[in-house]
Amino acid sequence: MSLLQKGLSFSPVGQYDSFNMDLDLQKLFRNVRLKAYFANQDNLLTCENLTTTSLLKLDDLGLKNKRSFNAPKRFHPVETFVDVVKRDIAALTQRLKFVDFTVSNNLTGDEYKALRSLWSDNDIILKPTDKGGSIVVMDREAYTKEIYCQLSDQETYEKLTSNPTSRIKNRLMTLVDIGVQKGLIDNKLAKFLINHDPVVPVLYILPKVHKTLVNPPGRPIVASNNSILTPPSKVLEKILTPYVKQSTSFILDTTSFLNTIKELDNITPSDILVTIDVVSLYTSIKHTLGSEAVERILCNDSSISAELRQFVLEMLDIVLSENYFLIQDYYLQKRGTAMGSNVALPYAN
Repeated sequence: MSLLQKGLSFSPVGQYDSFNMDLDLQKLFRNVRLKAYFANQDNLLTCENLTTTSLLKLDDLGLKNKRSFNAPKRFHPVETFVDVVKRDIAALTQRLKFVDFTVSNNLTGDEYKALRSLWSDNDIILKPTDKGGSIVVMDREAYTKEIYCQLSDQETYEKLTSNPTSRIKNRLMTLVDIGVQKGLIDNKLAKFLINHDPVVPVLYILPKVHKTLVNPPGRPIVASNNSILTPPSKVLEKILTPYVKQSTSFILDTTSFLNTIKELDNITPSDILVTIDVVSLYTSIKHTLGSEAVERILCNDSSISAELRQFVLEMLDIVLSENYFLIQDYYLQKRGTAMGSNVALPYAN
């Protein structure tokens, strides 16, 4: 219990690794120099600057392609910071190598023993809770049973016979080529949309212990970072998010909600506050209804041409209809969108 209460982000002290320390420092220095060099150059998408052109540009969306560019070393405060960090790390390294320097362990002997025991136990699985951030130690068999119970819903999931990544990539490339030829997207965005070295998304679940502590249901999450669908999902998130904020029903957070109800004049002491909850919201939205909602929003914006609107809708269709993942076998999610997809939140809204 003492070990688990430290949380999943806790990192035990290990041996000093000078090679990886140097790699991390070089990444840090490069990122700091790039931040200083490109300061104030981001032009995040808003509905206002979207109206100026039918051409979608990568820079206007606030996205960037991966670069090997190294910023020039011409910002004095940045270089002073780099020199100070290098000096301090060099001094620390010297003490570790040549001085009797003791690194304090942040785990007790019993906690190290518990860590090794948990790590080697293949009958359990550790996951954060769906809400609250606590740690759940689950029986692996029960965890697996819950996953396959959800996958047995044939209206939502379909087992595939092979990895569909190449087919999806070809479909995306065809759409991107059309977008470039018609002048709907710039070359930088075209390059961004195609991930030439994608990873395969995998499914896992977060136990909903706020529902029940005995065999809790799980919220399915598709870990799709750097997958073939990640770039178009990021672009769609940038495009759709401003429209969500313009909705008359939009509530940003709890403070926004409290301010909104304070402005209502017709509330009486006998009124009752009611909430509703959609069961498995993300997986409950039918593709046809969700796409129609997005199309309706885009049609209301007269600044977007019909061709650009159709391009966005076809890109959304790829993200929705090709939403696949791996869990021993390949599966396709036929309805709704996966939690873990960038566009999921604005799409659901």
